[in-house]
Amino acid sequence: MPEHENHSKRVPLSDRHVLLGAELRRIRKAADKTVAQMGFAKGHISSVENGYEKVTMPVLNAYIALGGDPIKLLDMFDACAKALGEETKAGGELFDFAALGPDASPYILRRGYRINLLDDYYRIGADRRFLEMMQVVRVYPLADGVRYYPSTRGSGPDKRRHVLTLKPSSACKVAHLEEAATGALAFVLDFTVEPPRDDGSYEFSYAFDINTPVPITSPVRGYFRTAVGRCVTRLQFTPPMFPAQVWWFREQAVLATETGPKSGQLLPPSSTGYYFKEFDNIEDEFCGLGVDRHSA
Repeated sequence: MPEHENHSKRVPLSDRHVLLGAELRRIRKAADKTVAQMGFAKGHISSVENGYEKVTMPVLNAYIALGGDPIKLLDMFDACAKALGEETKAGGELFDFAALGPDASPYILRRGYRINLLDDYYRIGADRRFLEMMQVVRVYPLADGVRYYPSTRGSGPDKRRHVLTLKPSSACKVAHLEEAATGALAFVLDFTVEPPRDDGSYEFSYAFDINTPVPITSPVRGYFRTAVGRCVTRLQFTPPMFPAQVWWFREQAVLATETGPKSGQLLPPSSTGYYFKEFDNIEDEFCGLGVDRHSA
């Protein structure tokens, strides 16, 4: 019986499923396995490898056991789910999070939780310099032993070292910290310092001291590759230098955040210099606030 069935009249679920199926077939053949040796129905494996049926986590795990790269496969798995409009963030069941340290791959660590809230606060001086940055985070663990939150933060237009100093709140502690030559910080926080909330989630915050003479020259934005339930961006300008215009944006391309306000995106003027915008269900997008840089 041939290894592959006749699928001439079937249509793949999506281009992403075809790509994932091809990668799975490559892994299986590299391991010198037939579809009959995969531990699942031969017809199902053949359909999966041709993009006609969805890949389940048990099947994906079987290919990882053959030597497949879990990070690459999970990334492709997420892309398939997104192509069908389904929830992503699978793969938490593949890893023993209790055994993972803060130096584990950030991609794997992020698989262990769902981000319910990211609330960013920026205080901007009269000379358009960042004076303070703070973020409140709420995560919901998806597996036992999850405790580490990896993140990165750039130093804005000032690309020197030692511009940012990380200050965790009492609800978390620094488990790992590195500084790049550009001044960007890569850090991992242990968010299990205090007990979880009643719903099982953890809420914590951290801030940065900022030592720079360089004014901001671009929008205040974040890129959210991982799904976030709710994202808030807050700007507080120092009197008396208030911006003439502040607008919100939500784009898939970074260049689209640099084009100025579109219809309906201008925020009302604030007599106190405080502006904010909430965004729901962000994933693989840039969002934030743009400022008329000539007046801030």
